[in-house]
Amino acid sequence: MHTSLIHQGSVVLKAQGIEFRWPGFWAFTSASILAIGLWLLLCGIAVRVDPGLGRADFASLLAVMWLTVACTRLGLDPRSSRVAAALQVGACAVAVLLLQAVL
Repeated sequence: MHTSLIHQGSVVLKAQGIEFRWPGFWAFTSASILAIGLWLLLCGIAVRVDPGLGRADFASLLAVMWLTVACTRLGLDPRSSRVAAALQVGACAVAVLLLQAVL
């Protein structure tokens, strides 16, 4: 079993060569704070570049930022395998499509 210093969670499920982990409360909370901070930074840049962006665009950006950080904490590192990259891109695409349809 591969264990790194960054991901110290216990392995919950191993499927298709991906080790899914359940992160601790503080690891998940810090990852969420990081995602929101990056989202605020990108929203500030986006408003300066294209002021015509709407509410759905900013919500989609937040969903992609949070899902990327959360998936990495769960063990879906896109650098580890093509399956992990496809799952992460698919999750982000579904989130963006749902948010664009709802908002």
